[in-house]
Amino acid sequence: MRLLLWLAAATATDDRRQLSARDRQTTKGLLPNDVERTPQRWVFVHIPKAAGASFMVDARHFLTRRDSITGSEEKGAFSRTTLRKLENGGRRAVLLRRPLQLVYSQFLYCKNVLKGKVKDFPGHGQSEAWAGVKEWSKGATKVTAERGPFWKCYDPRNIQFRFVVGEGSALTNKGVSSKISVADASRKLDGEFGFVGFVELYRESLCLLGWRATKQVPSYCRCGAEGPLFGAKFPPTSTTHREAYDSSLDKVPSSVQGSLKKLVDRDELLYLHGLFVFERAVKETGAQLVCPGKMERLWTTALRDACRPSTSQYIREHYNKSCPVVRKSLSQKALDVVSGVVEHALEVRTRNDRAMRHLKHVAKAHS
Repeated sequence: MRLLLWLAAATATDDRRQLSARDRQTTKGLLPNDVERTPQRWVFVHIPKAAGASFMVDARHFLTRRDSITGSEEKGAFSRTTLRKLENGGRRAVLLRRPLQLVYSQFLYCKNVLKGKVKDFPGHGQSEAWAGVKEWSKGATKVTAERGPFWKCYDPRNIQFRFVVGEGSALTNKGVSSKISVADASRKLDGEFGFVGFVELYRESLCLLGWRATKQVPSYCRCGAEGPLFGAKFPPTSTTHREAYDSSLDKVPSSVQGSLKKLVDRDELLYLHGLFVFERAVKETGAQLVCPGKMERLWTTALRDACRPSTSQYIREHYNKSCPVVRKSLSQKALDVVSGVVEHALEVRTRNDRAMRHLKHVAKAHS
């Protein structure tokens, strides 16, 4: 009986995302304690596939020996785990990521790593990296007794919004009140987080965290000022997950990206507010941590993602930004048509393959 219970527990564990060991550790900074002050205890709200494991390693080079950082164990900012770790003066930190890219990375990680051997996982065995995205995006409605939403992998529905305001985990969209709005989440970023960074501004985010700890900006943190000429070199950064698949959105058809966008409507607006918070914090340093062109490109992409008829007024009122007018060229329209045809052909082939497997299974059972 004990053996059966152990096997059942092991199976349940293997079916879930294994937490990074870094999430349960408390890591001390490496910089000398030049200034007498209260030690900073950072609790990193770890959103899966947002460079969290790497950030908790690299943050050591920007915190002093008095300071520490630990993970939320992939739980929301108001989970019991996070609140317990915040006791005695802890402060929340978080890295946000472009929502479309985040959920696409989560899909790829589930498809190729966590559920790589699950044959009924969307897109299994198909050569196109994005194959299966549309079916996966409907995972909230495909719940069976054997599997939970989204094939018992990440639940991508507005996951960054959930982690900023909620008490749940990455496996379910529970733990967030239906009454909480994007404006409420934005206020949480303002008032409950001592640090907000970005995967797309990874180095700049580390530098901002360092300024929070030391009130100093090293020369290698300034725009265009890294290199031997300035007597310092940016500390080495780590890559926790080195994957063999292509996670770029560039080759993903627009119709497929559209299925992902339905999962992140709140995240896209929250991401805009994160950029606003980050810019404000950078101004406090008195240094140019981010090169102007890079910040402008981020805003352009974020606005293109978040702008819809229902959000344009909100964006204009809160951030004084206008939504871009997107006009597709004839070649882009033609590419969208071709992509749609290819995607439809793949869906038909997938259905036919499944039907054939089912028929073979039935024939074998009756032979």
